[in-house]
Parts: sequence; C-alpha cells; structure tokens
Amino acid sequence: DFTISVTDDYSEYKDVEQVKRVNVNNRPFTSQLKIIKLDAESGKKVTLNGASFKIKDSKGNYVVQKVGGKKYDTFTTNSKNVVTVKDSEEGTVTLPLQLDAGDYSIEEVETPKGFLQLEQPVKFTITNTRDYDKDEDEDPILTVKVKNVQPKGKIILTKTDKATNEALADVEYELTAKENIYSAVDGTLRYAKGATVAKGKTDANGKLVIDSLFMGKYELKETLTNEGYVLSEKVHQINLEQKDLTTKEYVITKNVTNIAPHGEIHVQKRDRDTLEDLSGVTFQLTAKEDIYSLDGRNTLLYKKGEAVSMDISENGYYVTNELGEIHISGLPLGKYELKEVQELEGYVKNNKVYDIDLSYDHTDKIIYSKELDVLNKKTATEISKVDATNEKELEGAKLSLRDEEGNVVEEWTSTKDVHIIRGLVSGKKYILHEELAPLGYATASDVTFTVNEDGSVTKVKMKDEITKVDISKVDATTGKEIEGAKLTLKDKETGEVVESWISGKEPHRIEGLTVSKTYVLHEDLAPAGYNVASDIEFTISDTGEVQKVVMKDEAKPVVVKTGDDSNISFYVAMGMFALGLIVCFYAKRKYGEKNDK
Repeated sequence: DFTISVTDDYSEYKDVEQVKRVNVNNRPFTSQLKIIKLDAESGKKVTLNGASFKIKDSKGNYVVQKVGGKKYDTFTTNSKNVVTVKDSEEGTVTLPLQLDAGDYSIEEVETPKGFLQLEQPVKFTITNTRDYDKDEDEDPILTVKVKNVQPKGKIILTKTDKATNEALADVEYELTAKENIYSAVDGTLRYAKGATVAKGKTDANGKLVIDSLFMGKYELKETLTNEGYVLSEKVHQINLEQKDLTTKEYVITKNVTNIAPHGEIHVQKRDRDTLEDLSGVTFQLTAKEDIYSLDGRNTLLYKKGEAVSMDISENGYYVTNELGEIHISGLPLGKYELKEVQELEGYVKNNKVYDIDLSYDHTDKIIYSKELDVLNKKTATEISKVDATNEKELEGAKLSLRDEEGNVVEEWTSTKDVHIIRGLVSGKKYILHEELAPLGYATASDVTFTVNEDGSVTKVKMKDEITKVDISKVDATTGKEIEGAKLTLKDKETGEVVESWISGKEPHRIEGLTVSKTYVLHEDLAPAGYNVASDIEFTISDTGEVQKVVMKDEAKPVVVKTGDDSNISFYVAMGMFALGLIVCFYAKRKYGEKNDK
C-alpha cells in the first residue's frame, strides 16, 4: 500500500523537477544504465580512448547480458579509436539491457590511456523511488559518471656555484614542448612543438619548481643567469612518461652547477689483434692553435705548435704506463694535436695525428674530455712455400727464419696455407732458409727480404723446383732414341717399383723423385733386334734442373747364309712343333706328381 500526502496543489510547483513521481505497477522495477567516463580535473568526457567496465551486483556476481545469442560481461565506452555497440556517443557506454533494481558497483577493467586507474569501484543503486531520465523509448535510464585522474609531472631544479656550493638565485629558465603534446581527454593539441609551457626563476635557495605538467617530452633551458657567470647553453631533456596506472606524480630533479672548466685526455694503447695493453709507447702533445685563458685576462698560454707539458711531462712527451694508458688532466680549453713518436719494436708506427678539440662550448660542463683508443698492429709477413711450376702452396717443407745476426726467429713446417709471422721489426732484413724440401722437390736457395716500413703486409715467396729426370733409351751406336723397350724404375733400397713404361721416340720424364735417393733403371724387354741392357743406378741430385739418365742397347749381330734356298717356313714350323711337344711333356709330368701326392 502507498500513502500519499498532498500539502500543495501541483500548480504551485514552479520547478517540475521538485515533483516526486511514483510509478506503481506489479512488475519489478528496471532501468537502463549509462556510464560516462570523465576527466576528474576538467570534467570533460574522455573521448580519445575507451574505458572498459564490469558491473557487480550486491551478491558479488558480475552482470552478464545476452544479446542476439552473444553474452556481454564487459562494457566499453565509445571513443575516437574504438566504437562499441548500442551507443554512438563518444565517452559513454549504455548497457544493451536493463538492470533490475538493486545495489551495484562498477569496476574499471581497462583504463583509458593517459589516466590513472580508479582507486575504488563506483557504487550506484537502481530504485523506483527516484526520478530517472528517459531514453527514446521512454524507459528510465540511470547515468553514472566515472571520473579518472591524469598523472602529472614536476620538475625541481637546483642551481649552485660549483666552487662554493652557494645557491644561485634569479636564474631564469624556460620550459618548451619538445614535441606536439596532445590531450589524453579528447586528443586536442595542448602544446605545439616549441611552444612555451612555463617560465620561472630560481628562488633564494637556488630552487625552481614547475609542476602540474602533462605527460610528454619537454626541453628546459637557461635564458638568463647572474652577472659574472656564463649563460649555459645546455638543453635539459625532460621526458614525462606514464609508467603505471597508480603513480600520480612523476618528479624529475636537476642539479645544475657553474664552474671553471678544464680539459682531460685519456689514451688507451692496445694491440689491434689481441687487445693487449701496450706500455712504453711515446706520444707528443702540441697546441693546434693559440690557446688563451678564459678568465677574462685573455693570457696566451701556448702558441700554435708549442709542446704542451702537464705534471711531470717534458717537451710534451707522454709514455704509456704498464696498463697502456696516458692520462693528461688540467688542460686549458682549446684545440690540441696528439701523435705517436716512438712505437714498440715489431709494431707498425701509427702515423695518424689525432685532433683533440677541447674548445669551450658555452655549457656548464666541468670536464671536457677526449677518449682515444689507439690500436697498433704488429707487422705482418706472409711466407709462401710454393711449387715453382703451378705456384700452389707446398706442404712438408721445413723452414726457418733468421735475422741478420743469424739468430733463429721462428721455425715451422709448411702447410697448404700461407705462413704468417707477426712482430718482425720494420725496415730490418731477414733470411728465409729451407732446411728440408718436401719429398720430390729440390732445396731452394735462401731468400733475403726487408720488412715493409709503411705498415703493409710483407709478402715473401720461396719456390721449390720439383725434381725432373729424363730417361733415354738409345741405340748404343747411333745414340738415337729407340722405341719398344719395356723399362722399369725401382727404389734401390726398398725394391719398390716407381714406374714402368715402354720407350718412345722422346726421352721419358719422371718428376718428383726424392733427392739423394738411389734408383735402379731395369730393362725388362729389349726392342726387337737389340740385346737387353744392364741395370743402371743413379742418385737424384738436389737441383731443380733436368737430370738425364741414358740406357744404351746394343744391336744383335745379323748372320747371313749365302746359297741357302731351303724353305725357311718349314724350319719355323718344325721349331713350333718341337716346342709344343716339350710343353705337353712338362704338363703330363706335373699332373703325375700331383696324383702321387
């Protein structure tokens, strides 16, 4: 039952909103829900990026609405980047179905970019005891505003005198946008690139505070400083970037000092290949220009080309220590030249002149420094042991390298690759000697060479001639080559056959016979009309010249019978018949001996 008291006539209410309407029906009260995402500071709708919500009822259950066979439990506001169903209004979302009367809470599951997450859920109640707006269908609709805060940035700058540490007041700064900075609310341009965002000056404590800055990239620079100080041209990069959804303020501190600057040079001397530190290398430092003091007196400190000595240095010479380092400090600002004047033995001199610019650049830097990583390479000598004919690398040669005094520098056995020796002294002479040639090759003569002084690779080539033997089978009388002799060459020591061949019209060449080894030339079968020659022994000399071996065959004497007109074919046939009988006899005898056994 409802009790209604009327104290005034309806017509007396000038403001219709004051009229209390009560809907009385038997069905449960329901209402549409419209969520509006607002910026807490400006009260504007957040339309650039959407927010997503879940709704929980009083029992702790999340609201799930089924539309067209699809279930929805997360509801996202429309934005410039994302458009959701049901409602086309940016910055809002209207649930597709009505909610029953009751208590609810809104949980934000996705926060718009550029905002902080809600600190707690937003609670609301749907009840028939209040007046609601109506949608286009005259259904009640409850509007809930969800406000989010944007993170802000703060800059705290402290300005002091470096020497006295006293605060510097009234130093003016200007903060400008390094890039276009847009609103996270609706994407409008807050600050164009280069626009002034804030101006200020340090207080009596030397502090300057600029706060309430939106996220973005800024540049802070000094625009006016105290008399007697140099205006700093340093531009401080301020990058305010949101890191999480909970930090409300990002604070950037800058401690800035003014000092009398000086220069430093640090040299690191190392082996280019091994990166080993090199001690004992000498450098000289000279002024590249006239260098004056910066204290206002403009005193000439060093003339152009004058040696610059600091600490215990004399005549501008500095030597690398055991760590391969040179450290020069306290230099007046200006331009210098540094060069290597004495290298280590075995290394190529670095002739590069290093320009070192330590000029005052109108910043408040304390130290102007130059780091030099100077690499020296050892001299490189490539030694090739090659076949004199095809220029291919030879394996197995035992080689040694000596200096002019006869001291052995290195010994090795050649391989398929070029042998590289590093660290030979530039301009010095060396002798390459072959102790033992590869099998089949003659020992080469010594090769003397000088290591290049310009740093280029010194290339040395030692050629080995393969041993060459020309074997001739000649007529003992005429000395002319005769064909058809079956010859064999054997190793005298092992009896191993080296090669067999039939003599031709030209001498037969054999290459690659071992030096100092003795061979035996044997005639297996003489040409028709010649007697078999006796074996010939010869030893291979250690030379690349062609060595000649001649085997002479004596011709058989020819017997001529006069007046004999017998049939020679008859005698030949008889001889063949007799030979056949002999073969049969021996075969039968062999067969009998086998059966007896």
